[in-house]
Amino acid sequence: MMEIEAKFRIPNPDTYLILQSIRRIERFAIQEGVTQIVQDTYWDTPDRRIMGAGYACRIRQIGEEYTVTLKSLGAAQSATHRREELETPIPNPLPPQQWPASPVQAQVLSFIQDAPWQELLRLRQIRQKRSVQQGERRVAEFSLDTVEQAHGKHTQSYMELEIELQPDGSEADLAAMVTFLQDTYHLEPQLSSKFERGLHFAGIGVTNTPGSKATIGIRPDDTMTEAARKTLRFHFQCMVAQEAETRLGTNIEALHDMRVATRRMRAAFRIYRDYLDMDGLSPHLKRLKRTAHILGAVRDLDVYHEKLTAYVEAQPPDSRPDLTPLWQAWEQAHQRVRAALEVYLEGAAYTKFKTALEELLEHPLKEPWQFHSTTQIAPHRLSHVAPEIIYRRLGEVRAYDEWLRGPDVPLARYHQLRIAIKYLRYTLEFFQGIVGPEIAAPIEQLKSLQDYLGDLQDAVIACNRLNHFWMWGTLEAPATPRAPVNSPPLVAPDVARYHASRQQEIQEKVAAFPTLWEQFQTSDFFRQIAKAISIL
Repeated sequence: MMEIEAKFRIPNPDTYLILQSIRRIERFAIQEGVTQIVQDTYWDTPDRRIMGAGYACRIRQIGEEYTVTLKSLGAAQSATHRREELETPIPNPLPPQQWPASPVQAQVLSFIQDAPWQELLRLRQIRQKRSVQQGERRVAEFSLDTVEQAHGKHTQSYMELEIELQPDGSEADLAAMVTFLQDTYHLEPQLSSKFERGLHFAGIGVTNTPGSKATIGIRPDDTMTEAARKTLRFHFQCMVAQEAETRLGTNIEALHDMRVATRRMRAAFRIYRDYLDMDGLSPHLKRLKRTAHILGAVRDLDVYHEKLTAYVEAQPPDSRPDLTPLWQAWEQAHQRVRAALEVYLEGAAYTKFKTALEELLEHPLKEPWQFHSTTQIAPHRLSHVAPEIIYRRLGEVRAYDEWLRGPDVPLARYHQLRIAIKYLRYTLEFFQGIVGPEIAAPIEQLKSLQDYLGDLQDAVIACNRLNHFWMWGTLEAPATPRAPVNSPPLVAPDVARYHASRQQEIQEKVAAFPTLWEQFQTSDFFRQIAKAISIL
């Protein structure tokens, strides 16, 4: 099953007392509850086989009752966490071989095989648990936790709020509660789990970046097809996790994260396509592209708004520019694409796409020998193929070197390079869990270069939109050619100055790019990638 919950940091005892006393969250009532002493013990093998598969195994004791839970790992990008969870009661905190037969036992035994079983870390919680209701509907469980952990002579404690959806609740309910708590009490999201913070405190390493084995759960001996399924499933879950807040429209970062998840899924299809039955998967990819396009239309205008706001706020308060015509054009365009997004997310086509893809990714996909008429022995496991894929993507980026020299390099070429860098970075992140730790530095370098080129592209798009504005009075060109409407020309000197500033930004970034590109072309960058791959 899927556990869906929101997690917030509680910064101090005063905030804890305030949260302890509240009786309503938005339209939901919070009932009286109970206080529990919760003992959580996490277990794994000495070589961390369960973590390596992308899971944590917890035995929880409340009173005389014990429950074992297997939960997928992965950092959240907002307050809402979405994780796979298997759970079953056990009579005593025994090794897995002695648990009652259950899906949890079968899954854990498949991970650990004959390896020893050992305690990884232990947490103690004082939990105040209350039910969140809307009439007779039990929407969620509201928990105030005081967490304590000891490691050697050191101890740590912290407070946290969790709101876990119950079967009668929906993700829209949870998103409404998240928005209310953030707006009313200014709570900050807790992006990591108690397990991950416990590992950090105990000095036990865990990789927590998107695309690592701790999130995706890939293994070197996975077939390429199975690695593709795990990668697609992880980013699909990231997409769905942001859907409720994206629908509400109150958090532009949720929409951004949802769009990034679609981009990573499209990258995964491209990277793994030779090991997937693309004839069968093409309809899903087509609907994924449509989803990404509709999200992108809103996101691009959100970015335009952010840049425009930053420009205004950077001017002296007593001489702020009058960009009223631009704000009006932006509002008109944003309302249109936002309405289209809401219709799409509520529509049957998106629901069908989401349901079908979720069902598909829960089961093994067809392997190459199942969809090719003839087969021959060929590399097909991740450890066989990942180095080749990484070097191919690296070559695609390096090939741009001779196309970026000399005067008057077309601006479109920088955008094409950015796309190539993005695919290389996503590839490294997808495989991060099976290669050496040296890969982290190249990923960060690629991210910096991608962000730089992204800012350049944003400036290019802004200038194109302004050209449309001067000609038609809108930020987008009309669907069908028509005569300009701004005749006589619109008199808006502050808009013209903003246009000039974005053109100057393009010139400055293009002029500074060769230096940045040379830093990327260092031998250290390539050596770190080679060393990280060498463990395969």
